Amino acid sequence: MNRRPSVIIAGAGIVGATLAYHLASAGASVTIIERSCPASGVTARSFAWINVVRGNAPAIVRLRNLAIADYRRLERELNGALAIDWNGALTWSGNPAESERLVAEHTARGHDVRLVGRDEIRRLEPRLAAPPPVAAHAAGEGALDPVAATRTLVRAAMEAGARLVEGSEVQGLVTTDGRVYGGTPTDRGMNSYTGLPRIRYRAMSSGATLIHMYRFLRLVAVGLPGEYRRFLSHLS
Repeated sequence: MNRRPSVIIAGAGIVGATLAYHLASAGASVTIIERSCPASGVTARSFAWINVVRGNAPAIVRLRNLAIADYRRLERELNGALAIDWNGALTWSGNPAESERLVAEHTARGHDVRLVGRDEIRRLEPRLAAPPPVAAHAAGEGALDPVAATRTLVRAAMEAGARLVEGSEVQGLVTTDGRVYGGTPTDRGMNSYTGLPRIRYRAMSSGATLIHMYRFLRLVAVGLPGEYRRFLSHLS
């Protein structure tokens, strides 16, 4: 009989919250350790632009497209609780030729990006003080409130069985022969929170963050969508 995988996630930012939601939904026993409260760190300062129009390598553009599709899936999965503004975005360079090149590159890759002139830019963004001559318009891009989105995902993770421990920090890891086995309980006694025998943590005093997956490699491999598994295989 397979033992239920146990996972500790250090940090309840957007990454930790997303991991917690997906892993708890997939059947793992998840505990989130957060030094303060969800989305209290760098996530709160994120621009939170869900976009594809950037001058990146094709592999990164493909990853951005996967992320857009996944955010739309999350919207449906969470019944609208994840509020995303899909009003699109305008991107331009001080050099109009660069904006035209950006559109040509993304169009060639099959993305919904088109070149728009100043009149349409004014219509799309009437409060823009100095509209450029041309810009790339990506109608499928969006943005969200990173704090609200993170807290929504944490709530959804907890509804799926995850536990949240606030005011604490994962302090370190214990490794043997190159494998991670956990740490030593301190403060409140980690066993009472996670059921894991050797996880070390303390009250938060530094900015260090850490994601530690314990006995979880099989579930990660099974739980990732196929497109992500194929993408990661190209990077390894």
